[in-house]
Amino acid sequence: MGYTLDKIIDIHTHIWDRREGIDIRAEDQRTLISMADRFDLEGLVVMPLFGGHCPSPDQITAGNDAVRLFAQADERIWPFVTIWPPNLDNALEELSRRIEEQNFYGVKVWVCHADHPKMFPVAEKVIEYGKPILIHALAKATGQLPLESNPVHIANLARRYPELQIIMAHMGGDFIFGCNAIADCPNVVTDISGSYCESGMVEYGVKMLGAERVLFGSDAPAASFINNLAKVMTAQIEPAERCSILHDNAYSLLKTSLS
Repeated sequence: MGYTLDKIIDIHTHIWDRREGIDIRAEDQRTLISMADRFDLEGLVVMPLFGGHCPSPDQITAGNDAVRLFAQADERIWPFVTIWPPNLDNALEELSRRIEEQNFYGVKVWVCHADHPKMFPVAEKVIEYGKPILIHALAKATGQLPLESNPVHIANLARRYPELQIIMAHMGGDFIFGCNAIADCPNVVTDISGSYCESGMVEYGVKMLGAERVLFGSDAPAASFINNLAKVMTAQIEPAERCSILHDNAYSLLKTSLS
């Protein structure tokens, strides 16, 4: 593959609910479509976040229904099924239905420790399907949410299931801590989504993990696509590494769903 920047995949975007109910915020869809049009994106992985930090089964189901309809309307929308493992029965039911019957491309875990015992049956099912699992992870100085993963939780799960393909979201928040925590876990890649002004983030990820383990993501519409793209475009890395991050790594991860 050549090293032009004519192909971009955003591995991390969302649609949200309106909070007063379980209806989708239509403005999220409009923003993502406009973004795809403006930057000629090949694809956007879209994950519903309905119901806040502890979503009910109805909220999980409504979110996954919404992202399925969104994907049916535009082939650039690549759906991941969102699950909340503390409600294990619903998580396994949604996982099986969305992947087996509706061809979702992967799995998203919201606020739950990656090494929580209820993650283990989820991980085993995801391995069976051969899909990637993207797990929210932030290392915070203050304000860590109950059950919110940090990079150590991700590494613990990765070592328990070395065949599980994990995407650690947000480079773990503190990108130095995050990359160091997963450096010896080759089954973990990470996205750069959701942040703004961290100089050196992309370079550090490439140094510690290799460019093949760093993926572009924006966390749009809650975070800025432009800011996150600029982190890759201005990074002091090789052109081939830039192309890997912006497109090739995500395509390789999702190619079984895209074929």
